[in-house]
Amino acid sequence: MSQPHPKSVPVAEADRVPFRSKLAYGAAGPVDILSVWVLVSVAYNVFNMELKMSPTQVAIILMALRLWDGVADPVMGWISDNTRTRWGRRRPYILIGSICAAITYPLIWWFPRGMTDVQTMSWVIGFGILFYTCFTVWAMPFQSMLMEMTPDYNERTRVASVRGIFQTLSGLFVGFCWKLSLLPIFEVAGEASPSNGMRYISLFIAAVILILGPLPAFFVRERYYESDLIKKQKAVSLRSGLKETLSCKPFLILCGFTILFLLGTSIYDSYGRYVGVYYVLGGDWERGALYTALGTLIYTVFSLIMIPVFRGWS
Repeated sequence: MSQPHPKSVPVAEADRVPFRSKLAYGAAGPVDILSVWVLVSVAYNVFNMELKMSPTQVAIILMALRLWDGVADPVMGWISDNTRTRWGRRRPYILIGSICAAITYPLIWWFPRGMTDVQTMSWVIGFGILFYTCFTVWAMPFQSMLMEMTPDYNERTRVASVRGIFQTLSGLFVGFCWKLSLLPIFEVAGEASPSNGMRYISLFIAAVILILGPLPAFFVRERYYESDLIKKQKAVSLRSGLKETLSCKPFLILCGFTILFLLGTSIYDSYGRYVGVYYVLGGDWERGALYTALGTLIYTVFSLIMIPVFRGWS
């Protein structure tokens, strides 16, 4: 990995990432956000607040999907690293994974009405595992592609900044999902129905995945795949890859900070909404959803401001 160097040092022409490639890679970033965080954000609102499933059952849904993700991600990363095709080792999976993910995402939300809680839980877990398998096929090559677009540290930071802008804007949509699902057009028998709203919102998300997900496959070059280093590289076993990864102390420290960040975010997205809706607002879904959306808007504005600031510091 290249070391950071002063920004006054010009980027070599061969190491520059074309703006079209930066834009294509960055525009695919929302797929990562929408695929993971929409379900986490509205799970308790839909399954517990509306459908009256127990919090334990909702927790089982989310835990099962995350555990599956934890197994599938390193396996898919290993498969992609050892793939050799005429089109590269990342782009074929990005194309196939995005198409399959777009097809399977709505299935999570289109569960038949009238099922028991256990049946609904089983449906969401089953189709959730199917979707996240497809998503992993896209996500691991997509994440790996960033490090392979250029050896220049500052240029990679610029690419990551473009992706960060798109992902931050998609995070704004995540914050508004609960509010959107309560719109009158989605009401059932004259009452607000987030579960019905999420059915149609899931179709929109699927369209976004289908349109934005494949962009890196068409417009981003796999720089290192074209070199003799990759072509002559021997296959790496999954065990040795995991052993080497887990022996990297900086990586483990980064994982620790990531866990702390995700814990804080997830606790707010679940428990925090109960406190806001039922303790502060007396059970008013509409106001709770509105304040959640406004909070996300404020967060998004400050995030967009800070992206260029932190890029300047890095």
